[in-house]
Amino acid sequence: MRVFLTGHGGWLPQNGYFSVPAKTRVVFYTENAKLMLASDVHLIVGGKYPHDPDQVVEEFKTCQNMTLYPDDASEINPTLSALIGNPDRDHCDIVRVTQPTQLSKIVLDYPGHEFVWTCCRDLSLASTPGNDTRARDMGLNAVQTGGRVLNYDKKKDEIVLNPKWRIRISRAWAF
Repeated sequence: MRVFLTGHGGWLPQNGYFSVPAKTRVVFYTENAKLMLASDVHLIVGGKYPHDPDQVVEEFKTCQNMTLYPDDASEINPTLSALIGNPDRDHCDIVRVTQPTQLSKIVLDYPGHEFVWTCCRDLSLASTPGNDTRARDMGLNAVQTGGRVLNYDKKKDEIVLNPKWRIRISRAWAF
């Protein structure tokens, strides 16, 4: 069964990694430290995302121990509607959590499935003092959609127009 993990997501370096059990795999559609647009979540869950996964962690391989956080109430129905439209919906399910839950807990408690991480892969590091934007300017926690990386300011909830990148998007919603 394909299990879509929906909500908010991030990785704390101290949570480390875990080994994926037999007959199980974990699929990511964004690179590490990249955010995901809600519209991409709906396309992935609906089976209509036109791009290949960025990373597939197969059985017995090491996987980042991401943390899944509760979803926004406003995203629950659109995500369920997307699943209903998935041509393979009879072999799919959605898992969301009510409290922060590590990916290893989900995968190790329910092995034998394909777990699809349809959340951000936020790299949860401590903020730097002052106005240091080097991490943001390098693309850390930028939005990734369809293989393109957009510079996203989480505090302002908007795409940051960086003169280094040719982007004409004024606002996006990210998980």
